[in-house]
Amino acid sequence: MKESLSLPGKRRITIVLFVSVFILGVGLPLLGTTVEDLTIRFDMPISDGGLFQTMMAVGAIAAALFAGRLYDRLNARIMLPVGSAVMAAALFGLYFAPTRVAAMASALLLGLGFGNFMIGPNVLMARLNPDNPAGPIGTINFVFGVGAILSPQLVTLGAALSEVRLAYLFAASLLALVTIPLAFVNLCPPDDRDESGNRRRIDIVKLIPFLLLFYCVMGTEVSFGTWIVPQVRLAAGAVLEMATFAASMFWAGYTLSRLLFSRLARSAKPITLLVISIGVVVLGLSIMLIAPTNQTVAISSAFVIGVGIGPLFPLSMALASDAFPRSLGQVTGILSAAGNIGPLTVPWVQGRIGAGQDGGMELLLGLAVVLMGIVLFIRRRVTEA
Repeated sequence: MKESLSLPGKRRITIVLFVSVFILGVGLPLLGTTVEDLTIRFDMPISDGGLFQTMMAVGAIAAALFAGRLYDRLNARIMLPVGSAVMAAALFGLYFAPTRVAAMASALLLGLGFGNFMIGPNVLMARLNPDNPAGPIGTINFVFGVGAILSPQLVTLGAALSEVRLAYLFAASLLALVTIPLAFVNLCPPDDRDESGNRRRIDIVKLIPFLLLFYCVMGTEVSFGTWIVPQVRLAAGAVLEMATFAASMFWAGYTLSRLLFSRLARSAKPITLLVISIGVVVLGLSIMLIAPTNQTVAISSAFVIGVGIGPLFPLSMALASDAFPRSLGQVTGILSAAGNIGPLTVPWVQGRIGAGQDGGMELLLGLAVVLMGIVLFIRRRVTEA
């Protein structure tokens, strides 16, 4: 099927994937951006706000373990609409949730949909562009960032209308609509069997550093998106509109850097670009922590951190695609499950470190340093190989 796919067919699939990922970018960050509203709505301390991300991560881990293997066996038109439909149902659930338990269940459901949906577009873009997956993967993740820039402003609009949770309703409606074209993405997986007809086995030793890489990357990205608004609100004393503007600046830097790095990835190695990106994250977090009470510094450093965090996931995906080309769906599922242990644990720990006084950004600075060590280790392994 892959070999017979026409150029117009490839373009149609690419357009549908781009639109769906844009909508994913609008909807997914809402759980983090509205964390303060959720804790107020359900009478919870702000330090427990990370529990919503934890529940989402539990769902994402469970879904990714199964979805990755299924993307190596089933047509994409079966898998993709399930992910978007479940996410739509989850956001409708967050809008209507009458109790904390219902809201937590909706966050879990959001993770189940996301665990499926996050794998598909990345795997499919790699399969559609096997000769140079880094650039297309970077581009589709750039599109995600464009949607994510708009996401905090949906919260601001909802607040202006005296109903923050209207943002859930809007994003849920978009996800429900995009389910329809996703059901027509007709792309079968490649055969992952070896010459003897057996399915190829994954080199577990080779996979271990990638598991740690995805844990740190996804934990850092989701946790910063969760705690940037409380950080600016609590540490810098900003009003909600200024705090959500800082979140939008983060997503703006995140998105612009994905566009830039998708171009650079055509000539530079993903591992080299990862080292540069992590260095930018360390710089931005250091600036934020040096002057935490200054609103201008907070907003500017949020942009710098976004520039660094933005390319981390697509570059890591490109690195995994090069290392495990024949079982990419299964490997992506495993890496996504491991990566989602980051959002499962890091936001909760960060909330405890912040203790209702700030966003606990010290944790992410330490995590970025660990991430640099992991990437340098992988680079040395690649060089030796």
